[in-house]
Amino acid sequence: MGNHSKSFQVKDRHGKLDQNLSEQRILSRIERGKYTGEEEVALPPYVEWQKLSSIPIFYDALMKRLFEDQYKSEDEPGTSGKKERKTLHKEEHATRRASEKELGAKTRHVEGDDNGKTQRLANDVGTRVEGTIDQALIQELFKDDRSEVEEVDEVAEQDERAAEQFIDHEDLPVGDLAAPLDVALPEANFSMPIDTKSEREASEGKKKQSSKRRILLYAVVLAGLSLLLLDSEETSPIKQPASLAPPPQRTLISDPNKLKQKVEALIWEGTQVYRQDNGRYYPRAAALFEEAIAYDAKSSQAYGGLAQSLAMSLLDGHGGRQIAEKLQDTLRKGRLIDPQSSAFYRAEALWSLQQQKLEAARELVRKAIETDPTGAENALVLGEISYAFKDLDTAKASLLEAAKSPQTAIRGNYFLGRIAFDLGDYKAARGHAQAVLKATPLHQRTQVLLGDISTKENLMQEALNHYRSAVRLSALAETRSAAEAAFKLARTYEMLGQANEAGECYLLASYYDVKVSPDIRTKIATLDNSEENIKSLLQKYVLGKRQFVIRGETYYQQKDADKTFLYIQAAHILDPNDGSILLRLGELIEENAVYYEDFLRVVSFYERAIDKDATLAKAYIKLGLLETEQYNLDRGYQLLLQAKALAPDERDTRVALGKHFYKRQDYSRALDEFLAASQIKDDDSEVLYYAGKMRLLFTRDQRQAMGFFEQSFKADPLNYDALVEWLKLKVSNFEKNFAIKLVKNLIEKDPSNPNYYWALGSVYAENKDYKKAILLYQRALDLNREDSKIRLALGRALEADGAIDKAVLEYRIASRLNRRNLEGFYRAAELLIGQKKYDEAEEVLRILIETSPKYPGAHLNLSRVYRATNKKEEALNELALEVNNNPANTKYRVEWAETLMQYQEFEKAVDQLTEIANLPAASKAPEFLYDKIRAYLLLSRCYRQLGNFESAEGAIRLALELDGSDPLLHRELGYVYVALQRNTEAAEAFEDYLKRAPAAQDAGTIKNLINRLVIPE
Repeated sequence: MGNHSKSFQVKDRHGKLDQNLSEQRILSRIERGKYTGEEEVALPPYVEWQKLSSIPIFYDALMKRLFEDQYKSEDEPGTSGKKERKTLHKEEHATRRASEKELGAKTRHVEGDDNGKTQRLANDVGTRVEGTIDQALIQELFKDDRSEVEEVDEVAEQDERAAEQFIDHEDLPVGDLAAPLDVALPEANFSMPIDTKSEREASEGKKKQSSKRRILLYAVVLAGLSLLLLDSEETSPIKQPASLAPPPQRTLISDPNKLKQKVEALIWEGTQVYRQDNGRYYPRAAALFEEAIAYDAKSSQAYGGLAQSLAMSLLDGHGGRQIAEKLQDTLRKGRLIDPQSSAFYRAEALWSLQQQKLEAARELVRKAIETDPTGAENALVLGEISYAFKDLDTAKASLLEAAKSPQTAIRGNYFLGRIAFDLGDYKAARGHAQAVLKATPLHQRTQVLLGDISTKENLMQEALNHYRSAVRLSALAETRSAAEAAFKLARTYEMLGQANEAGECYLLASYYDVKVSPDIRTKIATLDNSEENIKSLLQKYVLGKRQFVIRGETYYQQKDADKTFLYIQAAHILDPNDGSILLRLGELIEENAVYYEDFLRVVSFYERAIDKDATLAKAYIKLGLLETEQYNLDRGYQLLLQAKALAPDERDTRVALGKHFYKRQDYSRALDEFLAASQIKDDDSEVLYYAGKMRLLFTRDQRQAMGFFEQSFKADPLNYDALVEWLKLKVSNFEKNFAIKLVKNLIEKDPSNPNYYWALGSVYAENKDYKKAILLYQRALDLNREDSKIRLALGRALEADGAIDKAVLEYRIASRLNRRNLEGFYRAAELLIGQKKYDEAEEVLRILIETSPKYPGAHLNLSRVYRATNKKEEALNELALEVNNNPANTKYRVEWAETLMQYQEFEKAVDQLTEIANLPAASKAPEFLYDKIRAYLLLSRCYRQLGNFESAEGAIRLALELDGSDPLLHRELGYVYVALQRNTEAAEAFEDYLKRAPAAQDAGTIKNLINRLVIPE
């Protein structure tokens, strides 16, 4: 039943709201294509949001628009098979939660103010600061007064109908083993971000722009789907002989660490591609290993991977003499580096197997096993060779060992399935096939094997489904396997009486293998085997690049990260030169990255995406932000400047630059960038969040900052960082009850959301009620134990409550769960140093530095550990690294100088202190004031130790000019005068010191010194 009397709010992917919409109005917009199903919808009080497509009546409307009369709702006849799927689809989307934003930036107060910029930002984003709101106003959190523009023209309607006609003929996604091919996955959404005109523009402009937007939207849909119809290279990728790409151009990398990381990332990707065990994957793996060799010609691991990939390409029927010659050359060069590598013996064994030299292959694999007796890859090759010898017992034993390793499990289980099939054990064969498809649903030969098993068991419909899946995956397979799948599918259609489909598949089989039997030639003699018809059949039966992308994004909507990556990777295999696909693969790895190595792989994908398409502004942004997070600030800035050159007016570019400047504590320039972003989209939640941070830094006006954080949360209710900052400021301004009441209402609406318990815990922590905060953080972790941010908050509360050991544990877990949240390691190390647990502190700091070599303060703290353990050289080296990594942070240079003074190296200390003394004047750079005063004081002490008393006097007088009220400066001046034997002035300076610090610890000593001074008459 519908909700005709209720008023809906609909929010698009950019957070823009359409208000007070009736059910009928939403249905009308769906019918016209204004809504795609990706939008979120809410009923009063507009707190609980869910996908538009998760509501049954809107889901039916979306499906009817896409499939017209081919789709029937569950209330219509013939829907029993869809009802359960739609219910699962609804439940899945209703429980989805967007990932939390990670904020790595630290804040610090700066001297000075910039009221002009902050006032401009306040005016532009329309900040409205309010006092308190009662419970009745909570439902107003997401209101917006934007007017609606509903314009549809004839051209847009024609484009929409064209898109729907194409989607009507779109094949279903590849089925899994449990429901092969006959079960439809939820449709992917294809809405694209389109900028809207300002409301200040004339209504004629609105109408024109709206029509253009719809035309662009439908064009994008058509481009995303129907390029499959136009791209002959994509739909017939197997007909052309596979060949390896020419050796890649080597980009010069001077940094040895960067070079090593690049090579390791390429080897990792090549190994990951190799293990998928599809025919087209082996040439791609070879290309990746060859690229690694281009960067490091002495990498035996890369040579081993290249040799095996070339051998597998030959074994699967790819290439001929050219590949064989390349394999020989690779083996020769590789053995010059590592003569005993088992990878080279394995490659030779596989090559011998391809040439039917079985005895030679067996002898070579024995040599490989002698070199590496426990290697799973050796066991796999031995199993294959034994299978070729019909020695099934040896083959089975070896393959069982191979199946235990993730690297060889796919191919190992496939051959185990073949052995079980040959022995008539269909149950075991099916079990091994299931293990393959669990690892990858894209293994084409396993679908053929499952079809064979079903045929033997007389399950013809199931066999048909598996053969159809195998044919769909033919673009990823070698031609021999593709032809086999098409032939078996044709034969199955024939047995089921579907003559037309059988003829089409026989045509496909002859396309893949021109040497078909005379019987098949007779069957296709009367059929249209023109190039145009073959292309049409490929589009109908075989998945191409765009379809793999679409299915990957469908799995992404379902939160299935593994399948998403595999399908997008398949698209990359079909078109390695598409930079946008490399960019998407990098994004997928980044979303799930935990360890430092993961981020190095992400960098490799982004860099290669840029190499393939230098116009990808998003790739520069992603790479620039990664470098910024690693505190490689100069490189990050250069990358973001490239993005700005490509897309100067894009919101993402401006926000990324703002984050970069915020990270390097250049708050004025950060403000400029966020201000520019606010001009593009004035209700951008992320921009509003940073506007609040800027307000606190520049004016420390908590009331105005609250306004920004409040609007940020209203613009995006999933921006929990903004919610927490808003509520903490409420507590600071004596509105704790409001904050508690607000969060409790949110919890009542969604009791399973851990972020609300985190927010409530932060309220109590801000109020210094740490025990309650700890209980709430623990409740949040009960709902999501892997949330790094919540664990970090728990660590802070435990530290404040005095439970230091527990705090250290939580800090370490927080950073282990998410290597982008490294504050946990840093805080844990500081606590361990405070407890004098130097060995543990060193261990934690080593992990921190390995993950982020330039993390501010990491080398400084490691230096403190070495100083405490009497390791002078190590301590000084770490301080030098800290200063080199963070040259703009003068506090690190001051501590380096102080440490040099402790070790009596006063001349080196003078060099460092002079750097600080030469900084701009306090009137121009007030943020350096304290450090300059400290530097002058230390310079005076160094000069006294070096016997240069005149310079000491000059330094301390400069310090006193900056701050004449500091008692320590007067005391130092007294010591300088004593050294200069100007006792009268020394006594006066000491008297000034005692007046300013009468209770100083050394007051008695200074008085005695004054009494001993000989003051002339």
